[in-house]
Amino acid sequence: MNMTYRTGLFLQTLLPILLYVLYWHSPSTLTLLLAVIGTARVLYSAAHIHRNKLWGNVHFQNDQRTRSNAHFAGYISHWVMIVILLIGVVLIHQSMLPLSYLQLIAYTAFLGFMLRMVISDVLNTNV
Repeated sequence: MNMTYRTGLFLQTLLPILLYVLYWHSPSTLTLLLAVIGTARVLYSAAHIHRNKLWGNVHFQNDQRTRSNAHFAGYISHWVMIVILLIGVVLIHQSMLPLSYLQLIAYTAFLGFMLRMVISDVLNTNV
């Protein structure tokens, strides 16, 4: 979606904030690690935007190639999330995985979002 760099940075900060809130409600080292990684990513993006003086500029990212890469990345992450949820439910049901169903869903959703971002970034930089 075409938006200013400032708006994009604001939207990027929502995920680490959500992770810190989730960590506050149920402390987990994985949640804290994901929150710290997300914070580092936001700080890196903010430094890049500030260094290049891009705060008010519009970030154009909706050409046909990036849109098709985003759809492909979403498709891959969707199926990975479904497989992980199915395997996780079976493992939780047989008491082989020490997680609750809510934790499984939350971790799988965060993994899916991160996987989608990584795949689309890799596809967009290699073209």
